[in-house]
Amino acid sequence: DTVGRRMSDLNVWAYPEQRTALVDEMLRNGVARNHLVTLRRRDGGLRDCMVNSALIALDGPRHSHAVWIARDVTEETRVHEQFKSAFQLTPDFMTISRLEDGTYIEVNAAFERITGISRADAIGRTSTELGIWAVPTERERLTHLLKAEGSVHDYPMALRAKGEVRDA
Repeated sequence: DTVGRRMSDLNVWAYPEQRTALVDEMLRNGVARNHLVTLRRRDGGLRDCMVNSALIALDGPRHSHAVWIARDVTEETRVHEQFKSAFQLTPDFMTISRLEDGTYIEVNAAFERITGISRADAIGRTSTELGIWAVPTERERLTHLLKAEGSVHDYPMALRAKGEVRDA
């Protein structure tokens, strides 16, 4: 049903502008990598797919054909959205930070509520810069433990939250 037909005839692009962006990048660079797009199945169902494409030469001139690879990531996307919701909704102070330098990548709503520091002010900065550790050397101890053990549970810490020192 598909060989010899154009993709546009198959109505697989739920959002044609995604195809346009992907093709533009492929024509500009010869490849397009890691585009999250929504594709339509024959039955009309929609799937989130990670698409890569490249121009190749087949029996003729350079860049005469395109190779398309799509990986269905619908389930991973759903799980990621569930994780994001749980992360934001938990009443516990939670952060994601780079191990090597402690830079915050993400903080949850409880972090904002407890510390009084907005997400916008926290992302890209460290707990040390923000003065969160009441005893800054404790962060170094925690980092050493984490590197040695791979995980740390029930680590007591004193943090500065809205001008007060609190046990966490």
